[in-house]
Amino acid sequence: MADEIKQLAFKKFTATELQNGTAADVLTTDASTHYVVKSIETTQAYNSDAVTASATIGLTAGKASGDYTNLGVVAKQNRIGVSGSVIMDASSTLSVRPVAKSILYADEQMQYGMESNATPEKFRKVVTPTVNGVSDTAIITRETIDKTAQTFSGPTVTLNTYTNNHSFIYTRDADGVSLKVIVQCNTSSGCGFEVFNADTGTLYGYHWVSYCAPHWDGGRYMFFWNENDKSQICYYDFEESLTNLEAANTYGGGNGANFYHGVINDPPNSNHPAYSLSSYDNRGSTYYFDRHENRRFLMQYWSGNTLVSMAEFPAGTFTNYDATANEWTKWVIMGTQSASSSTDPFGNNSTQAWNICYWVGNYCGNNQRTFRMTWDNDLQRYFVYVWGGNYAAPFVWTKAEYDATPSGSVLATPGTNQGYGLVMVSTHSAAEIDFDTNWYTSYSSYNGVVYFADLQSNLPAGSPTWDYDSSCERWVDGRTLVMGDNSTPNRIWKISLRNGVCSEITTGMTDTEVNTNYNKSFWWGHTPPSSSTISSRSYSVAPGLKVRVTGIKSDQ
Repeated sequence: MADEIKQLAFKKFTATELQNGTAADVLTTDASTHYVVKSIETTQAYNSDAVTASATIGLTAGKASGDYTNLGVVAKQNRIGVSGSVIMDASSTLSVRPVAKSILYADEQMQYGMESNATPEKFRKVVTPTVNGVSDTAIITRETIDKTAQTFSGPTVTLNTYTNNHSFIYTRDADGVSLKVIVQCNTSSGCGFEVFNADTGTLYGYHWVSYCAPHWDGGRYMFFWNENDKSQICYYDFEESLTNLEAANTYGGGNGANFYHGVINDPPNSNHPAYSLSSYDNRGSTYYFDRHENRRFLMQYWSGNTLVSMAEFPAGTFTNYDATANEWTKWVIMGTQSASSSTDPFGNNSTQAWNICYWVGNYCGNNQRTFRMTWDNDLQRYFVYVWGGNYAAPFVWTKAEYDATPSGSVLATPGTNQGYGLVMVSTHSAAEIDFDTNWYTSYSSYNGVVYFADLQSNLPAGSPTWDYDSSCERWVDGRTLVMGDNSTPNRIWKISLRNGVCSEITTGMTDTEVNTNYNKSFWWGHTPPSSSTISSRSYSVAPGLKVRVTGIKSDQ
């Protein structure tokens, strides 16, 4: 009877093994067993983002020292394995060795207030899981969170009719308790947030200062610069014990500027100076989580010094109630002095290009001043958009430029001069960032801005009607604007700044529901899901690898 080919081994790699490039010994033989391996079959979980792996075989005793034979690549995009005949001697090991694979999970989240008052208690939450920047549409969740039956204490913090005013519900991983949070940013000064137990109505406390605005990361943390110590970024942790959520039990010990659970310090070898703040600086900051590289950034304009600085600090969790445990990765000066005679980052508009401080100081001194940072994966550039009313100026830089800048130094981009930091992209360079020139226009001296009146009047044929309002909330994702419609119904749109194509965020709300809102207020962004959330999901776009080995037992 002919030898029967049987399955000799099966291995499903974990995400951690793939991320670390951990080899798996899928088959071993003892001193009296031999195999003829006939095939190594591989199955990708998501072929578009495939795992690459090779197979090796050799005596078990020599494996640790690298004494084995490489059988070649057995897994990659569009490859389902290899076949043939390989003798596997006694006391041998067959290993599959994946190349370390980046697997970054992030959730695109939108929370929309569903009441027309300034302290909403009803929200629509839409979560789109992503892996390595790819949306997993099969597991999008949409839910209405209604806490209107609850009686809430207070409030002290309420929404107003400008940007950077929004509210949300956070459901704790620790115990499932829901928290209601309202974020407020006034006109020229005053900003903060307030935290309630959404299940009981209990008020835990509030953060309130003049200029250092708070920023939610979409998850457990609220970040803000320490207004009393510019060498620190403070945070409030929604996952702290319920007792420690109360103002008196926080690390700061009270409401106002002291409402926080921890601090993140500047690097010891490059201290961040005590820059000064003034009118409208509460409207001059932005937080960004780079889901492509798992990095966090907080940027702030300091009008007293005509300067923009940006701190990078680690992703992951922090140590609460500790003065020294948490530290920034580094900080960089993104703009300094009011300069109007530079060159744009692509070498154009020589002696006429404005730096970021000139733009902010001269043209963004109003209630609609808004900063938004993002990463464009196609262009491989960071963007920070700075709004002044109906105009937004994009400033760009690369990861290489940022990474090469020492902590505490001025970011220098090619084409600029004299160390002034970020410089406006001129209309001569519109093609470099691929913005349609129907709305990417010269504000003055060829310094380029997106003019939103031109954008809304030049949308492609067949596009929905969309009306811009300079006071309404907005977010960005690369070269895409995420914003509500100032007309009715108040749908939330993603609008390409490249070509004007509009796509609606499908919320599942009726027209009546979307029209019941305070100043089109909503929060949108990306945040890393918890490990328990990742484990509970069946991702269809996450890299994964399964290996099946077949062969014949030999009678040698």
